[in-house]
Amino acid sequence: MVPALSRRRALQLCASTVALSTAGCASSPAEPTGPDRAVSSPEPRPLDSCPTDEEPSADEWPTVGYDARNTGANPDTTGPKNEVTERWTFETGNWVQSSPAVANGTVYVTSRDRTVYALTASEGSEQWQFETGIAETDAEDTVPSEAGMRSSPTVVDGTVYVGGGNDEVRRRDGVVERVDNHNYLYALDSETGDLEWKFQPEAETESSPTVIGDVAYFCCTAGNVYAVDTTDGSQRWQFTVDDESTDGITGTPAVANCTVFVGSWGGTLCALDARDGSVEWRYETDEAVSASPAVHDGTVYVGVNGDGSVVAVSAEDGEVEWRYSTDGAVVASSPAVADGVVYVGDYGVGSLEAIDAHSGEAVWTASTPGYIWSSLAVVDGVVYASDLRNTVYGFDAADGTELWRFETGGAVRSSPAVVDGTVYVGSDDQNVYALTGASLSRSPTGSGGRRTEPRKTQIRA
Repeated sequence: MVPALSRRRALQLCASTVALSTAGCASSPAEPTGPDRAVSSPEPRPLDSCPTDEEPSADEWPTVGYDARNTGANPDTTGPKNEVTERWTFETGNWVQSSPAVANGTVYVTSRDRTVYALTASEGSEQWQFETGIAETDAEDTVPSEAGMRSSPTVVDGTVYVGGGNDEVRRRDGVVERVDNHNYLYALDSETGDLEWKFQPEAETESSPTVIGDVAYFCCTAGNVYAVDTTDGSQRWQFTVDDESTDGITGTPAVANCTVFVGSWGGTLCALDARDGSVEWRYETDEAVSASPAVHDGTVYVGVNGDGSVVAVSAEDGEVEWRYSTDGAVVASSPAVADGVVYVGDYGVGSLEAIDAHSGEAVWTASTPGYIWSSLAVVDGVVYASDLRNTVYGFDAADGTELWRFETGGAVRSSPAVVDGTVYVGSDDQNVYALTGASLSRSPTGSGGRRTEPRKTQIRA
């Protein structure tokens, strides 16, 4: 059987050859489309058929929302239900705000040091790292911007897809001017970290790409949605929510039944045909949507900033099914959906909400000391959450009882990934944590898994 990587590289070579001989397949037919070139196709190239989706393996968490629908729930794996302790930690060069992806025994994660890391899931030793963007400029009056990576990796068929980079900027009289764009969607060999190709969007990519078949769907902060061919990095189509800069997109697209669902900071939830990017429907939420929508059983669930609500709309026509109001003003957490319940974090007051997926009625509410920014994970009857008071939690999915908590050395904006009894999560203390079950007694404060000082794992030679 031909390995997936070999097939992909063969397709890249074929695509490059075709680009040299066929007009319209790349931005310039004579330009090379190798890994060191940013490739694009300004002319739309719609898909002939709907991309087909495959459920992730039970022993993987390949993208921030677990699957292409962003449900945040894996029904076929396990996670710690009692006290937890560090299995290992790995120190990066800056905050870790992205969600780890886990595939084939490897943890992939990004840091605001603009680096992608591949770590062994068993012990956290580094396999490789890849730096995005630029560290210096050639001109004397320009500097690299300090923007760091927030995009979470997606791992499919031997390739890591992730957004990253920064800008070359010039500062004059207190005004920052962008001189050049060095933001890309990168495709990296999952085993070596070698660059397969890169595609340049108009602006920074904070969301994670959603990969189905041979297409990667992702967004940028300029309000664009892109469909990119994974075989060579060429553009299939592009959609812009609006021409206004306030309509940036930071959430990850959810893809289900040949439709791409995205929300914008301008207050629009869009349903796009996955084949050509045409609009199927638009729903105006009246307030910003910063998080990713989730799709389950024909319904789209999304959090709304400003009024702190969670909205359920029909995936078919965008009609509102129900609207649930939290006690806060901001819902930055993407909903997770499992067993007929929608779980979402409230950034405004620091609470975890469980909502009946069909009626929109409250099932239970649990309080946390800190605001919940990150999305949730639901595995084997446990809701895994984190907050800005440095803490990772496990809650009983049935009634909201707190099962355990673990303190890191910084705010936790990273969403947990749960695989085979272990929780992987990043922290603003620059560390990636692997947390596993432990037979530790509960401390007087109710905290489980006493934290040791962050340490850097041994780097594999």
